[in-house]
Amino acid sequence: YIFYACMCFDYERLPSQYLFNVWLNLDFSPVVNFTIINIDDEQPSLSPPQCSFDENTIYTKDNSTCFSIVLDPDGWLDQMTFEIVNDTNDAPYLFDFEYREIPEDNIYSANVYITVLEELNYQNITFYLFDVRAEDGAGHSTTPSELVRAIINVNDLPDTPPEWTSFFTSEQFYEQSEQTFTVTAIDGDYGLNYEINYMVLWEDDEEANYISIDNNGTISVKPIDRDKDDISTYVFEIVAYEVPDPIWNTSLLITFFVLDIDNNPPLVRWILDASFDNVTFPVDDETEKSTEMSLLENTDGTLNLTIFIRDIDTGQNAQFTVELEDLQENEIEYTDAFMIVPTAGYRTDQFQIIVKNVSYIDYELPGWIDISFNVLTRGVLDSTKEDRILVKITLIDYNDETPEFEETEYSVSINETAKKGEFIIQILATDLDAE
Repeated sequence: YIFYACMCFDYERLPSQYLFNVWLNLDFSPVVNFTIINIDDEQPSLSPPQCSFDENTIYTKDNSTCFSIVLDPDGWLDQMTFEIVNDTNDAPYLFDFEYREIPEDNIYSANVYITVLEELNYQNITFYLFDVRAEDGAGHSTTPSELVRAIINVNDLPDTPPEWTSFFTSEQFYEQSEQTFTVTAIDGDYGLNYEINYMVLWEDDEEANYISIDNNGTISVKPIDRDKDDISTYVFEIVAYEVPDPIWNTSLLITFFVLDIDNNPPLVRWILDASFDNVTFPVDDETEKSTEMSLLENTDGTLNLTIFIRDIDTGQNAQFTVELEDLQENEIEYTDAFMIVPTAGYRTDQFQIIVKNVSYIDYELPGWIDISFNVLTRGVLDSTKEDRILVKITLIDYNDETPEFEETEYSVSINETAKKGEFIIQILATDLDAE
């Protein structure tokens, strides 16, 4: 007997097996069992994958949490192929599709996992957008669309230090003034965007007294005494760090150039004699400075005295002049007999007093035994900034004068009978020397 099908059988929509009896004019009724054989004639479907992966991580089918659901009424899911298309960011080389376990032929639904073949980098690409073309073993594409859109986000991890967005490496300003500057840094892991704090790294504790930085990146500078510390530059390092994990930080080296102002007078600092044995330090600048010496009369040339003057400012502010100054209470202008060389200096210089008119250096000259005058120094730019030292000189007498009679000729008459030893005349002679 021949059986003819009166309709089309659909394995997926109708029963796949038919069992019936055939009534024939026989002593028995045979049982007929028809089994419909499945063929791969249906379109599969794939759910659009939308998921996230951590950067710097390789994902296999075993640890991936990103999957799509694939459906095929025909089964044979192991014959499915997946191709990444319409991408400009190398996604075909970065992602793949794998089952954790190969589905049996009679399995019609399964999860297919997206794997990551190379580590992703959030700083390079934050997400991937591409299409997936999935086909079954018979070449049927997915329904309702043959292309399935995939969106893969990249999770940022704390692997990048902060980045400076507003900063400077050097600034200059005048001493004795308050200053503020601002720097800004952001988390280098843009996806995390952790809070950033700041601190200063010090190599010199002295500088810590002047410079500080708050958590907003504001650098505050207290008035700096450039001359006191004798430092024209301050070099320090600031650090921006992530609050949750300070190990992620970035540093910046900053140099402050401190400009000088003319706020210091030139000062007489010390005095030396020619042998450099006798050193006088005028340690107290608030009291009158003075020095004393003895000088043999009629001495010409340079006095046995060296005066050191210093101005701790710099540049033009450290220029000063030097001169001799008569005392108001003196009736005699003693500076007529002396001069000082040189007459100007810079920063630190030494000066000598020279006798310019030796005729005044005479012990016998009235009023010149005890000599006194000031050495006066003034700033060039600001003459009100001054200092002075009183110089006292005592002349020493020596036998340089010839005795003189009051008259050049004396006449006297005596008797011829004058006896031996008889007083005749008294003659007076004077010597201007003291001894």
